[in-house]
Amino acid sequence: MADREVALRFCAFRSLGDIDEYREFSSLDSFLLDFTRRADGIHPSKPSLSDEELAKLCADFDRAMRAASVVFGSTAFRKFPT
Repeated sequence: MADREVALRFCAFRSLGDIDEYREFSSLDSFLLDFTRRADGIHPSKPSLSDEELAKLCADFDRAMRAASVVFGSTAFRKFPT
């Protein structure tokens, strides 16, 4: 599930208009839930993401993952102990 959360976080933060939108949430979890509801088309008060918006997020995510692979090579998607 960690890989799904990375994708969700990327898309949620990528879709922000400005940082003030993020500040209205009490936690990261509430922010991600709000975005998920919009992406799923079930948000009670905000418009759903359009197919075009979802396609752009998908393309942006793909481009970011390819760039990470180029920059970091074989260590791009590994967790290192802290």
